[in-house]
Amino acid sequence: TRDYKLLSEKYLRRVKNIELHNTIIQATNLMLKDYKRRGALDYLKKLETYINQNGWEPYVDQIVDNVPYNEGGNVERL
Repeated sequence: TRDYKLLSEKYLRRVKNIELHNTIIQATNLMLKDYKRRGALDYLKKLETYINQNGWEPYVDQIVDNVPYNEGGNVERL
């Protein structure tokens, strides 16, 4: 779709390497877990807003030792 093309281009302009992409994925997973835990999934930002405002940045500092995220539990439960 048009939105997919527009948003993927915006994302790729910001993300210049695979390390940054992996960091964003890990931070986004942490964000989703946080929103789910708080019962706030209805309040997620639109994807375009998330990309424009670097919505992953508040969660980057919560990534544990830069270990790849998996559902098995590399992140301590709150």
